[in-house]
Amino acid sequence: MKYEFAYYHYPSEMEDALHTILENHLCVLKATVQQVVLQK
Repeated sequence: MKYEFAYYHYPSEMEDALHTILENHLCVLKATVQQVVLQK
């Protein structure tokens, strides 16, 4: 994991990237939950 952060020079860049990653994961989770609900 430390290598992943080596690319970012500034904490704000890292924070923005993490925020984007988390938002994407949240969207995937929401879509997955909706699919599961629709399949039942």
